[in-house]
Amino acid sequence: MTAAALERFSELRLAYFSWSRTAGMTGYIPASLAFAALTGLMARVSFMLPWTPVPVTGQTFAVLLAGALLGRRGSLSQFMYIGLGASGIPWFAHSPIPLPGPTMGYLAGFIVAPYVIGRVTESYPPVRRFSGLLLLLCLVNFIVIHGMGAAWLYIWLGTVQGQNPTLLSVLSMGSVPFIPGDIIKVLLAAVSAYLILPKTR
Repeated sequence: MTAAALERFSELRLAYFSWSRTAGMTGYIPASLAFAALTGLMARVSFMLPWTPVPVTGQTFAVLLAGALLGRRGSLSQFMYIGLGASGIPWFAHSPIPLPGPTMGYLAGFIVAPYVIGRVTESYPPVRRFSGLLLLLCLVNFIVIHGMGAAWLYIWLGTVQGQNPTLLSVLSMGSVPFIPGDIIKVLLAAVSAYLILPKTR
């Protein structure tokens, strides 16, 4: 790329970031719908493992990217994803309405994660560098999404299924099997966000 093209690309990144943080309803609602649809599409990229009721999906990529690119408003995209799915759009992974099923904690984490990512990337420009994004998305994925997902799975197994789960059994069903795939999704989301977000205010 020429110097002029690089400068133009940098200007476009800054313009997008400014728009995504200040756009009114006419701007961020369509963007949120787009990320809700992307999350639904990634949910269909899924398969089940024999020892867990939680499916392996591509959703984490869309959720983390929504937080990085839409900021705190990325949470709205996940509200839309869950709400529209519950109303009948068939884009949940393996159940028409997984509420209050074993994956409800992960869905709650999908709402919280973009807000956390948005707050950090908006407030601390150095985090928008690749290393910062990679660390942030990794921490949010494993602490917020995995944490909330595993916590609810523990409750669901004990109350709905009548089991007596241990921390080890919950982690073996709700966290450990997803680590390799999540590392790839975190990396892809970090690369995508890095290419788009400006590195300064």
